[in-house]
Amino acid sequence: MQGERNAPRELRERIREMVVRAVCLKIPPESLPFDRLLFDGSLGLDSIDALEIAVTVEKEFKVRLDEKEARDVLSSVETIAAFIERTRN
Repeated sequence: MQGERNAPRELRERIREMVVRAVCLKIPPESLPFDRLLFDGSLGLDSIDALEIAVTVEKEFKVRLDEKEARDVLSSVETIAAFIERTRN
């Protein structure tokens, strides 16, 4: 899933802004690369932040995130975008 780059740039930018807003990151959205791992420790995100992102993704994009796949889907902006694209198609 990590290598998928077929989601439109507009979708990835929207997700990036949503992630920054959902967990109150104190960085400009454009400084977060689409493929940067969200939970590798460098951003200081934890399981509560993962839940916030998951709930926000479900609400904003009207998708259902399965608990079993959440860890993989929430890895990066890129993987979230790929999931949304797959779910919508």
